[in-house]
Amino acid sequence: MSLRNHVWAIRVLTAGVLVWIAVQVGQGLWLGEWRYALGGVVGGLLWLTLVVLLPLRTSNALACSACGYSYGPRILLKMTCPHCEEPVPSDICTGRGIIIALVLMAALVVGAQAYTWPMALPGLPEGEVAVTVQQDAEPLVESVVVIPQVQVEHYVLMPGSPEAEAVSEILSDYTYRRCWKTLRGDTSISGMGEVRCYLSGTNFDLSLLGGRYAFINGAVYQIGLAGDGAGAELTARIAQALE
Repeated sequence: MSLRNHVWAIRVLTAGVLVWIAVQVGQGLWLGEWRYALGGVVGGLLWLTLVVLLPLRTSNALACSACGYSYGPRILLKMTCPHCEEPVPSDICTGRGIIIALVLMAALVVGAQAYTWPMALPGLPEGEVAVTVQQDAEPLVESVVVIPQVQVEHYVLMPGSPEAEAVSEILSDYTYRRCWKTLRGDTSISGMGEVRCYLSGTNFDLSLLGGRYAFINGAVYQIGLAGDGAGAELTARIAQALE
């Protein structure tokens, strides 16, 4: 690959990273999560620095053949050496290793983003839906033994009922995404919240555990964004709507 084409490839990669940052920001704003949007900007700029800017600053392969200085990040804007103004030659070849590594890293980032893309929680099915709500109650203390107490309520949501409509509307306000536990096929999780809701119907099984994770038709998924408390908020709203 010629040195000029090498620089063009890095330019394309830089443009791709900037587009990825814009997608992250748009996704965060769509979800109403400014922290996620800010994290996308910071993470994207950090990735751009490590993968593009630092290699441009330190790579011997991207050095001017006339003066020997590294082209540096400024070559992304102008195809000339920032020190001697010599145009980037097209008859000097560079190794393909760095380009292959950058492409593989970009593919990995894009693949991870696609795999964890947020999806709307499934709505209630047409038939009846059985709902079990579990809420932690004050523990029973006997001598030095503390016995946990759980308050359990059972409901049946009929199609078109006010309760079913309320639960459907609540579910539509939240998203879920694949995560590392989904990829591993985990069948158990830890860290359940104070309120848990279990919904089941025809070809429909939704276990909202009041924390970061939930079971949807037997698979583990993440509710909302990490650390945003969406799982606890979701189960609390459903329990309140069914009271």
